[in-house]
Amino acid sequence: MSTRSSLRFGLTLSNRGIMTGASTVEDMFRMVAAAEATDVWDSVWVGDSILAKPRVDSICLLSSIAARTERVRLGVACLASAPLRHPVLLAYQWASLDLISGGRTIFVACMGTGTAGGGAFAKEFEVFQVRPEVRAERMEDAVNVLRLASAGPVTYHSDHLHLDNVAIEPRPKQAAVPIWITSNPDLAKPRNVERGLRRAARLGDGWMVGSHTAEGVAELSGELDRYLEEERGAIPPDFVRSLYYNVCLDRDAAKARDEAARFLTAYYGPEFAQAEMRRNVAFGDPATCQQQVRRYIDAGINYILLRLTSYDQIRQFEDVTEHLVMPILKEYA
Repeated sequence: MSTRSSLRFGLTLSNRGIMTGASTVEDMFRMVAAAEATDVWDSVWVGDSILAKPRVDSICLLSSIAARTERVRLGVACLASAPLRHPVLLAYQWASLDLISGGRTIFVACMGTGTAGGGAFAKEFEVFQVRPEVRAERMEDAVNVLRLASAGPVTYHSDHLHLDNVAIEPRPKQAAVPIWITSNPDLAKPRNVERGLRRAARLGDGWMVGSHTAEGVAELSGELDRYLEEERGAIPPDFVRSLYYNVCLDRDAAKARDEAARFLTAYYGPEFAQAEMRRNVAFGDPATCQQQVRRYIDAGINYILLRLTSYDQIRQFEDVTEHLVMPILKEYA
């Protein structure tokens, strides 16, 4: 389905980059101020992990960004710790963030991964005394409790949580916080594809995908349409299809490739970084990167979150804003 008329871009800050030397708190706040000052960027995002891939806490950081901004929407791409945080505490924290920001948050749920790129995944779940095999169910609990808490006292029962008439206050500023569900299933595993995409269709106001080529995203988007029709009777016209994507602009393609690889290797480790370079990174001159982004738009994506895979975050932000985001938005206006 065509989604070009509603195309938007979000800026993903590297709060893990503070640990790897790729970014600083000062860099992040400079980019936040610049993004706020232009309508090119619809939103600002941060990453999330507690112990598996350490970084500045996502909700604390977004609270600080909320106090520095008035326009941009705010989100975590994505909240990998959702299965680890108690749903009542998480709903309380997120409602407070939404209220502080004036109703600008987008909640994106995911559940982490124990495969390459997941960092100290097993140790993190061990410390929090959560069995990894139930993380999808616990993530769903977090989503359901947040949605219910927006309307009033929560009564909710699942295998892992029992709540009766629990008032979680304050309520969010928004009548209903937008909730997106992350799903990056391996296309070679049909059962995983169905579980992940059906969950997004059943629970989400949107879907977030990453770590796939444009061809893979097109295939998943088509499958998602089928599950949306089955779960809801029709494809909601405002359903968001978002892409978490990496970019490194440089007219010297080899230099851009090496810089992106260095950033991602420090972030994830070499095995996952090499895979990401093949499937989920635009690098090189502006024309090449624009072409790569267009392929995802043609695949059905209407919201693109860009992470700057460079150790010169400020210059990269300026280049990406001027030479990638602005031209594409103008093209699809």
